[in-house]
Amino acid sequence: MAPSIPLLPSFFALLTRAAEGKTYMNPKFSRALSRTPDPEVVDRPEPKIFGKIGVTIASIVGAIVLAVTAAGGSYAYLSQSAVAAPATAVTSGTATLAVTSALTLPATKMYPGSTLYGTATVANTGDVPLALRVTGLTPPATSTDFTRSLVVTVGVATTTAQCTSGTTPVAWTGTFASATTASLGSSLALSASGILCVAVTLPPTAPSGSQSQSGVSVAVLIDGTQA
Repeated sequence: MAPSIPLLPSFFALLTRAAEGKTYMNPKFSRALSRTPDPEVVDRPEPKIFGKIGVTIASIVGAIVLAVTAAGGSYAYLSQSAVAAPATAVTSGTATLAVTSALTLPATKMYPGSTLYGTATVANTGDVPLALRVTGLTPPATSTDFTRSLVVTVGVATTTAQCTSGTTPVAWTGTFASATTASLGSSLALSASGILCVAVTLPPTAPSGSQSQSGVSVAVLIDGTQA
């Protein structure tokens, strides 16, 4: 222990003087006794005690060496490793969008300024939530003034009645000549369904050549991406 180390030299000096046969009394007392010497006090040898002291010195030195040796060593903490959990499988999900109710439009003949409304139902049959978007239009086999004039809009309706009444908010607008990919701003959770409202309008500015024409095999392209 650090606080006791400075006291050891004085202690060893005292033991050394005792081993040499010298008195180990306080010097003041030694001088007082020297004036009235007492052989029994001053000259009495203590061989047996010296032997015990020598053993004690050896024991103390050995203890000190042992302590220093132990203090200068290195220590290792016990440790053990273990597997946190058994091996398991990780599987990716699947994005699947199905049309459960196909788009149908009224057979009513169109005129400039008129609009036809139809609905389609889509369902998320995959393993991940899906964000809906329009990726384009499938143009008719034959392009005419009538089909080139048509404007198509798509929105997500809460009910079929909302769609046919023309009150569904429009999320996408395009034509057969220009149809870009855009989000519908709506997502489908797992196993959820949504109603898409499709409106086809013949603008008031449609050319007169649009009369008595039709467009067949047209389609709206919808997909779902991981939400």
